Amino acid sequence: MKRLYYLCLVSLVVGTLHAADTITMADLPYFFDFEDQTEMSNWTLNEKAATPNEWHVGAYDAYTGQYSMYVSCDSGKTNTYTGTSNIVVACRPIRLDAGEYDIAFDYKGEGNGNNGFLKIFLTNRPESQIKCLASFSEPTWYSSTVNCLNKIQKLNGATKWLHYQDKFTFPAAYDNKNMFLVLAWENNSSKVDYSSIMLDNLQIAKKPSNNSYPNNVYVSTNALGASVAWLGSADSYDIRYRNKEDTVWYATSSTEAKVDLPGIQSGAYEFWISGTKGQDKSVYTVFPTVYVYPTDCFDMLNMYTATFETGTWKSGAAKRIQGRERVDDGPKSIVSRHTTHFDHNEVDPRTIVKNGKDTVACLKTVPEDEFGSIRLGNWDTGSEYESITFQYTVESDKNAVLLLRYAMVLENPNHSARSQPRFTLDILDENGVSIDTECASVDFHAPTTDEMKLPEIQKLWHTSTWVSETGAKCTVNWQDWKIIGISLEKYIGQTLTVVFTSYDCDQGGHFGYAYFTLNCTRSDVDGLPWGDGSTTQEFVAPKGFNYAWFNVNDTFYADTLSKDQKFYVHESDTNTYVCNATFPSNPNCGFSFDACAKPHNPIAEIQWEWLPNNCNNGYFIRNASHIGLTNQVTGVVEHRYDKKTDFSRWTLPDGTTTDSLFYDGMFIPVGDEGDTLTYSLWTAVEANDSLYQDSVTITIVIPAIGTIEQHHDRVICQGDSIEFPFGSGKMVTQMGTYTDSLVSDVTGCDSIIFLHLTVHEPIRVELYDTICEIGTYDFEGMTLVKGGTYHKTLTSDVTGCDSIRTLYLAQAPRPMVMLQDADICGDEPLVFHTMGSEFVDSFLVSVPGQQDFVFQARQPNLQLTIQPGVLKANRYQAYVVSYMSWCESYTDTIHFNISLSSNVVEAKFDDVLALLNEKYNGGYYFQSYQWYADGELIPGATHSYYYAPGLDYEVDYSVLVTLVDGTKLWVCPFTFQSQRPERFDQQDNMARIIPIGTPMQIQQPQQATAYWYDLTGKLIMKNHLTQQQTTTAAPKQNGYYILRVIGEQTSYTERIIVK
Repeated sequence: MKRLYYLCLVSLVVGTLHAADTITMADLPYFFDFEDQTEMSNWTLNEKAATPNEWHVGAYDAYTGQYSMYVSCDSGKTNTYTGTSNIVVACRPIRLDAGEYDIAFDYKGEGNGNNGFLKIFLTNRPESQIKCLASFSEPTWYSSTVNCLNKIQKLNGATKWLHYQDKFTFPAAYDNKNMFLVLAWENNSSKVDYSSIMLDNLQIAKKPSNNSYPNNVYVSTNALGASVAWLGSADSYDIRYRNKEDTVWYATSSTEAKVDLPGIQSGAYEFWISGTKGQDKSVYTVFPTVYVYPTDCFDMLNMYTATFETGTWKSGAAKRIQGRERVDDGPKSIVSRHTTHFDHNEVDPRTIVKNGKDTVACLKTVPEDEFGSIRLGNWDTGSEYESITFQYTVESDKNAVLLLRYAMVLENPNHSARSQPRFTLDILDENGVSIDTECASVDFHAPTTDEMKLPEIQKLWHTSTWVSETGAKCTVNWQDWKIIGISLEKYIGQTLTVVFTSYDCDQGGHFGYAYFTLNCTRSDVDGLPWGDGSTTQEFVAPKGFNYAWFNVNDTFYADTLSKDQKFYVHESDTNTYVCNATFPSNPNCGFSFDACAKPHNPIAEIQWEWLPNNCNNGYFIRNASHIGLTNQVTGVVEHRYDKKTDFSRWTLPDGTTTDSLFYDGMFIPVGDEGDTLTYSLWTAVEANDSLYQDSVTITIVIPAIGTIEQHHDRVICQGDSIEFPFGSGKMVTQMGTYTDSLVSDVTGCDSIIFLHLTVHEPIRVELYDTICEIGTYDFEGMTLVKGGTYHKTLTSDVTGCDSIRTLYLAQAPRPMVMLQDADICGDEPLVFHTMGSEFVDSFLVSVPGQQDFVFQARQPNLQLTIQPGVLKANRYQAYVVSYMSWCESYTDTIHFNISLSSNVVEAKFDDVLALLNEKYNGGYYFQSYQWYADGELIPGATHSYYYAPGLDYEVDYSVLVTLVDGTKLWVCPFTFQSQRPERFDQQDNMARIIPIGTPMQIQQPQQATAYWYDLTGKLIMKNHLTQQQTTTAAPKQNGYYILRVIGEQTSYTERIIVK
């Protein structure tokens, strides 16, 4: 059966070779376990061998299957060789592309250092030159071969089967050329005490482009079996594995970096894993020991997820780090510093305490109830220290209590306490801070002589004597297994760091090491009733602690119900009890469990929530599975969401499954179009050696999301407003299309809102009209009695908006007419000012002695100007009629005075003002006179003239005259200067006296005219002057005269007295 299995496996991994019997690219990966005789025929062994040592494929020993290939001097019975100097070769044709490749194989054999070893290389020499030699001297062409063993040039020194994997480069010079793969065993004539090299499971494959070899294997177990996972990035994997206590191999494959192995039994296994990326398949990466065992929290024994550190130390100085790799040559080796023990019968030989021949105390390397332990450190010396660090994620109640067992073996050199061998452990939170320096930390050193005198120290330690390999007696202090338990419920969801460190003494001559285990348990006790109808009468707390049981309602825990590990209840008891478990070594440290006799059942529950965010569609889904407690009396189920289940298996919408718990949940993106998804969840609790389970299936609908356009049509009336953007408080009033971009509070997507706004203008009717000062006006049912602006708002039956009628009603006041000046001088015009003329159609003005004047009005503040015409100075009255078509007409009587023109007064010389007589004043006959200056009466000035030497040019003069009919009239005001008919030259302002009729010489070079005037301004005579005629004769009567000469360019005036 075993043989048939291996033939099947070989056919799976070797494939069919080319007819040319040459390994080519198409044959990769090449795998040969020396079981296939057809493939063996492609090898050439022992060409021209001249010694007893020859290559054989035999059954003396093999790592897998029945056969391996080795050098033997007894025809393959064993792998021993003679001391005859020789080089024995085996070769196989090969042709590859240039590039990098991996070679791997299993080997065993001691050889003899530089005197007996194996070389593996590639050469392009013809097969006829690849032959055995009866000499220990290599041919010169060996130096130009392609070495396949970069790590070890000469292979030997393996007392047990080891795995070798290395890479080599196929040079461009040999690209796709015929070559040979050569195995060359070389030994000289040195004394032979060792065996030759045996090879098995030879592999050649193209090196992965990204070095993506499987690594860091770790194991998790559940009620269905075990899951083995690793780190890798290949598309698929081929897996071979076997129990190390069995020879049967199993094969499977996986499309992910894990494989489920239902039903696999606990034990130490060997795993081979090969990855395929695209068309390239790698050699098998070998994991020689993988422990499959119940792991309630994480895989400790395989240590693939741990980090390591080695170095030396000195008290008071920083550690000297020498390496960060795991050092493990197996549990029996003194070299191992991070190794695993899983033999439950194994006793640490350095801890045996005897009384005579009887062993009275010893330390087992694996504590009771544990699958295995880790040893940190060794019994070698040299001031070494070593540490191992685990990352521990607290996922649920299932692993919320961390159980840590430890034991230590410290040689005691009796140095000072700080220099002694020691062991420490610490648990750190995500910030690197110890979660509890008293209860979650350990720091022990080998006790000094003085410390061992203390009883509390004596009871912690055992003392043994061990004789080393050199015969030296060593005093060893060791502590048997102790346990601490830490409740980590408040750290659920966090990743903690657990650090173990062991130290030799810092003087270099004494060792120290420790054993430990890590496990976890649920935050409740054993014995709980699981399943419908189940009962219990006994609760059992974890072993190794001190106990105190209380009723949960005993708030202060004053009444201790029991101090035993077991607590008994009645099957119908519905109370909840609490067990406080404390460390035997420290009563201040411990944790608590609760227990209830109500039947327990797992309840599968999926909680989900649609959670679009920033316009990215998706949902949050979580495992809300929990424990339900059914009241035995009422049947009511108490949902304990604080208590999680042990196992969960999801069936995802694509049909795949995953064992991820997802208690914290995860966000899953979905396309904008949304989706309908179906999830199934199976959950279970393993208790009382049984599996209790539940399942649920839900279908969730994820809505579509994306940018949404919303169109809103709104109609308002002019003058109204509408809020936009909606909810912003901003108002818009104008017709048009408005846009606003909002982010949806639900999806986070843009929502573009369009407001299409229509504004209906009101129907406006404007009326203009006038009412009289006293009158009424009817407007839309209102009776108006005064002017103003009146509005009437109606509602349109069509638009629903306002129809606004506006009346601008003017109230016509009684028009007012007045003279600008009721006293006018001579021919000055009459100027009438009006008020309210804008309401008057026309004005009719009647003035005595004139025809009527008509003025069109309808304009404000109209001014009416009329020339009195033929009216003489006197008192008069005028009539003004205001015609208004909608009101009665008004007539105003206006009185006015016409004063005498100042032209009736004439200045005489520089000191006389004289009134002209009726012949020269327009026909007025004066009877009496009174002169005024600046409105003041001039006493005694009552003649027709007023004489005053040096008359003031700036004074306004006037005269009140009385006509012969008694009418009193004013002469309009005048100044002396304004009344002079002529102004005399400034240079000749004195009168010249000449005799009557005397000719006067006129200094006038051009043509001119000489005018003679008397005092009344009467022209007496005139003469025409030329250049020939330059004189004018004086008047022939005595008197005062004015002579005025007017030429073409100049003129002048002078006074003349004729005597």
